Amino acid sequence: MVMSSSYAKRFQLGGYVRVEQFLAPEVCELASRYARMKQHVEPGRVDPQVPRFAYSVYGDPLMESLAETVWPRIEAIIEESLWPTYTYYRVYATNAVLKPHMDRASCEVSASICLGADHGEAAPEGSNWPLWVKSLEGRDQSCRMLPGDIVIYQGCDLVHWREAYQGKWQVQVFLHFVRQNGPFATLAKYDCRPALGMPMSTRDEGQCAKLVKLEWLRSHTRHLRLRQQPR
Repeated sequence: MVMSSSYAKRFQLGGYVRVEQFLAPEVCELASRYARMKQHVEPGRVDPQVPRFAYSVYGDPLMESLAETVWPRIEAIIEESLWPTYTYYRVYATNAVLKPHMDRASCEVSASICLGADHGEAAPEGSNWPLWVKSLEGRDQSCRMLPGDIVIYQGCDLVHWREAYQGKWQVQVFLHFVRQNGPFATLAKYDCRPALGMPMSTRDEGQCAKLVKLEWLRSHTRHLRLRQQPR
């Protein structure tokens, strides 16, 4: 097994790291069944980022409990101290596409975990549907994940995306964090909510506005710095 220090080095240099079998099969099976059952009993949740082809839930108590449980393990892998912000899970359907994007401030460090999938006739070619990232070194990297595998990446700094899904369904959970010693730590902890597990309606709007402003200032400063570098 690769030692955590090697994972941490990859994360620092490339901005992401993939770890196989991060979650036990039983945990994945439970969470995947739960997500698909909730899709049937609470339908109608539209995901604006993947319109028509994904069911999504913000801050689900089960997934937030999962984030709280694995939080120390993620810290150990990347060798950084983190605060959890929020979770988000999707049940992707056939033809789902995730366009290239970077995440908001509360996703400074993100973890994407495959919980389960049915690739149907698309397997094996369509199996292990990859998450693509543009590394800090400037290379497009394909991260394929079986259930239980995790990709930890710097969500605010790495462009990431998914090409069209050809399988039947795939359940993916995203666990988001900020660095305890980072610029967003004070404002973004729990994503401006009183605690994990609380609904989005409990977010402090004043705190959210300050976070958005801080995020813009950081992005603008970085853009200016890059423009000033010698070519």
